[in-house]
Amino acid sequence: MRYLLAICTFVFVVACGGEAEQSQTTDDTAAADTLSPTTDSNALQAQMPPPQQTCSVKGEVLDRNRYFSAGKKRYVVIKSDSSTRHPELGHSHRILEVYAMPSCSLVQRQTLPVNISPDFPYYIAAINYNSVSRLLAVHGAERIYLYDMKTDALRGPFEPQFASERYGVDAQSGHIKQLEVWEDYLIGYAQDYGAFAFKLKDDGEATPVMPLAEHESETQVFHQVFALSSAGGGQQLILPSYERRSNTFKINPVFEAPAPLNAEDMRTAQDQRFVLLQDERPRRDAIVLDLLEHKRRTLPADISRADNDDIVDWMEMMR
Repeated sequence: MRYLLAICTFVFVVACGGEAEQSQTTDDTAAADTLSPTTDSNALQAQMPPPQQTCSVKGEVLDRNRYFSAGKKRYVVIKSDSSTRHPELGHSHRILEVYAMPSCSLVQRQTLPVNISPDFPYYIAAINYNSVSRLLAVHGAERIYLYDMKTDALRGPFEPQFASERYGVDAQSGHIKQLEVWEDYLIGYAQDYGAFAFKLKDDGEATPVMPLAEHESETQVFHQVFALSSAGGGQQLILPSYERRSNTFKINPVFEAPAPLNAEDMRTAQDQRFVLLQDERPRRDAIVLDLLEHKRRTLPADISRADNDDIVDWMEMMR
């Protein structure tokens, strides 16, 4: 979708499976409120250790579909067993089991509904950045559930929301390929539909976050920028990208860390692939975001503090 966005918003924070086995969770190790602009989910997954504590689970559990929360004393798995086995399609990984630690006593078992097909597994969201988070995300092909480890309640289903209507390219269109839990946000990517985000609430519900701007570079190929508020103050701009061949999802934060800025002092405009964020206060450089390249563009010194019209002219020349 191409549109001219004229809203007063800006500022700073950062916040991931699919139908191939790729889920990974952390052991509740706290992470800094920053991400390298080059960090991708698959690289982070490879660095994450397996759960520090486990329980004996009957049935089949896909590698990395296990999660241990030291803070909430919960061990979570998604598994398959004879009760969900399909006579023709085989294993159906959609049984959510939660154990209280360290006793390994079962506190929750729920069989999630088939999401499109029995052989499409559910996965635990790849990375949980916040060591004190009480919510754990689980997703199927198109649905997302949130498990509240404090109340042992399952919320959902939720489905990704987008700024414009999406049309499927093939049978895989709309399938969630990556999903991440970060702080108070859920960020993911749906095949052919683009990135999506949810704001996670204290009551276990999730509210869709619409992009600050969006660019359709070709038919059903979307690129977005989101503005996410940090619990510690300020916001982060992110330009998520997904490489289908390598199954690599990157958050692409614009800034190294959240910073407090006054959103009312910002004005924005979009010209196709470029988004302009111009601070009306003196001595503030304009920011130009390239949605197609998923990065911030460096402005020449004589342009960075120019009027909007001059910056837009420069953006046109840089296409």
